[in-house]
Amino acid sequence: MNNRIIVFCLIMVSVFIVLSPGFTGWLTTTDTVMISFGVGQKKDMCISIMEIPVSVVRYQSFNVTFWVENCGNTPSSGNLYINIISNGSNTTVAQLVRPFPNIVPLKSIILVEHFTASFGPGNYWFSVAYEINGTMYPAKNLSETFSVTPSFCTPGEVKCSGNDIIRCSIYGEKWDYIMTCPYDCLNGGCAFLSGGPHPPVIQGEPLTDVYVEYPQNVSLNPGMSFPLVFRVINTGDIDIIDLMLTLRSDVVFAEIEPQPISELEINESVIFLGEIYVPENIEEGEYVVEWMLSSTKLSKTGKINVNVTYSTMKYKSEQLISYYDYLIEYIDTEILDAGRNGKNVSVPMDHSKEAKFELAVAKEMHRLGLYEEAVVQLDLTRKKIKDMVTTLIRAKFQIREQEPPEVYEPLIIDIDTRIIAVVVLVVGVVVVAFFAYRKYLKRRMLLGPGKWEPSKLRL
Repeated sequence: MNNRIIVFCLIMVSVFIVLSPGFTGWLTTTDTVMISFGVGQKKDMCISIMEIPVSVVRYQSFNVTFWVENCGNTPSSGNLYINIISNGSNTTVAQLVRPFPNIVPLKSIILVEHFTASFGPGNYWFSVAYEINGTMYPAKNLSETFSVTPSFCTPGEVKCSGNDIIRCSIYGEKWDYIMTCPYDCLNGGCAFLSGGPHPPVIQGEPLTDVYVEYPQNVSLNPGMSFPLVFRVINTGDIDIIDLMLTLRSDVVFAEIEPQPISELEINESVIFLGEIYVPENIEEGEYVVEWMLSSTKLSKTGKINVNVTYSTMKYKSEQLISYYDYLIEYIDTEILDAGRNGKNVSVPMDHSKEAKFELAVAKEMHRLGLYEEAVVQLDLTRKKIKDMVTTLIRAKFQIREQEPPEVYEPLIIDIDTRIIAVVVLVVGVVVVAFFAYRKYLKRRMLLGPGKWEPSKLRL
């Protein structure tokens, strides 16, 4: 009787396993349950502007960040038709057609589009239409506006003001201070060598020398990280082999990726990106970070003065936004120069776009008075700037990215539940047969030969 119950239970368990669907996890309160009643497909894209400059200078390029969300109930892909409309004449002055990938319902993407203000001064706004599977949907007018103004100076123009380098701002409305040249400022750049006497060069021996651009003075809050950019130019007569930059400080933390440059050709430049971090418990005052540039035939040193002082979050946010704005443009110049020289700079350009997006979000937070949130957001910008420099060096000097160490993953065998059911059933039958056979042997031993018939068996 007991054996029959066991066999019956095993058979029922096997049937349950065979007929039950595969386990996919427990449903939690965060899961979304979607029930379709067949009401028909609805295709609708919700489009808004996340970031747009308030004012641009005529003939200047600018970026606009769009938020595109699928507000319908079916996945959709197609093209956006972005129009710039004049507020005065209500006419289209520019149009951009931008394909967008397949977006599932309730999901969104962010598009950063590039425009040039080739139209005259005035106020403008955007109208966006979209096409899905050959069907055009009506244009949607976006409320954000911007203005085009005559230029005070040409954006990006650089010139000298005494010994200082100044640069026309991104919107062309003012001149921004960039840096002070250690010797002389000439044609918007620092003269590589001073006007004083130089050590004599041995006749016939090639000169090995570099020019280094770097921030000589930095002001930071305690607990603050700050990127340091070094631009090194080979001003000598021969190529420089195995060039490396190192940082050292006894108080603040200073580090730089030990990425040696195998060969820096004559008149070629390279950007190194370091970082300093001021501890939270440090006292206000002046500190020093020393740097050393070395190669097989070169050794050059310098120092950076770090002024640690307490300031408001608002000032800290303003300082970082201004510096990162300049830094991205500064590195972009190097990226474009590498691209003109035939290097594949698609990856650093992608990181540049990401850095500009993170910076745009930080600017909006700062505008809304969310200064602490803006500083946190700016730390994401700093990481993207670091990615810009790292990938630029790899692209410019053909440095391969180190492959991650090989990880041995455990062997995972996917066994169908039906196979498990068959195995359980077979094992159950074997176990029941084994115990039945043992019982048979036991009865035979007790009754003796010829007396084991079931009809005569009484235990």
